[in-house]
Amino acid sequence: MKNNTIIILLLAFSVAFEYGCGQGKPKLELAIDKYDKGHFKEAVEIFKPLSEEGNPKAQYYMGVMCFEGNGNKKDLKKAFEYFQKAAEQNIQEAQFNLSQMYYYGDGVIQNDAESLKWLIKASDNGNSHAKVNLSARYYAGKGVQKDLKTAVNLLKEASDKDNPIAQVRLAYMYYYGNGVEQNYDIAIEYAKKAAAKKLPEAQFILGTMYIKGNGVDKNSKKGKELICLSGKNGCSLGQVYIGLLYIQKGKEEIAKKWFDIAVKKGDFSEYYIPDENGGVLKKNPTVSDFKKALDFINDENSDEDAQQLPLPTQPDTKPPKPH
Repeated sequence: MKNNTIIILLLAFSVAFEYGCGQGKPKLELAIDKYDKGHFKEAVEIFKPLSEEGNPKAQYYMGVMCFEGNGNKKDLKKAFEYFQKAAEQNIQEAQFNLSQMYYYGDGVIQNDAESLKWLIKASDNGNSHAKVNLSARYYAGKGVQKDLKTAVNLLKEASDKDNPIAQVRLAYMYYYGNGVEQNYDIAIEYAKKAAAKKLPEAQFILGTMYIKGNGVDKNSKKGKELICLSGKNGCSLGQVYIGLLYIQKGKEEIAKKWFDIAVKKGDFSEYYIPDENGGVLKKNPTVSDFKKALDFINDENSDEDAQQLPLPTQPDTKPPKPH
């Protein structure tokens, strides 16, 4: 969704941060506290004058609230201006948000070159979400020369910062041997880390590994539970799997509802339907299309079934908003 394109990363800013105004530091802390408690209008009353004085963290928060419409009117153009000011003062979260706004054309004319420029700055400053996005660009060769080694290294750097999206992508890459040497032991390690943070795509790949006994002792029951959990939590592949289980039970109407949910998310507007002839890419698949895949996908003795399933869509990173 367009209003989710910006990543609102409200990290715990250092209490020791000095920026030249003796009264500013306690005011900044007070404003952040009011923001965290949801007292947005009161927070704006403190953040706004601080931002006008040039405080980059206040500018960042003002950008957040203008983007979200908290404490004042939603204004993407104004949000962009605040993020730009903070980004120019090396606030990595603002640099990442600026990259996102350029990427999607939110509050500014879409500009992929500027998006990449700020993405690199945020990544170089250690922002884990920027590293994930930059990795995706190197993986696809989008705006940069394709470089799988760099893509993997960036994901590892993000994973070291405990980024669950980086961890699940590494799990998939090591599971399929995609850009790295296939290694189930490493894949399961990354999958468990991401699944512990309740990431649905991680629950799906972890469940797949339990069903097939790749990297772990085979446990079909646990695997199916994890895959169904992933579907309930929003993973399209898990939703398709739930639908297939309902088809097995002869409950086609319920199955269709799960397939519709998966297709409407967009991940399956084009879906690879495996069959005895190798498979076919179909647009807007129907229940009958999914039924063709049932035996193939549920064949636990096949080493190919998981490889034939598409990976979850991996758009530019969209981490949760702050609590």
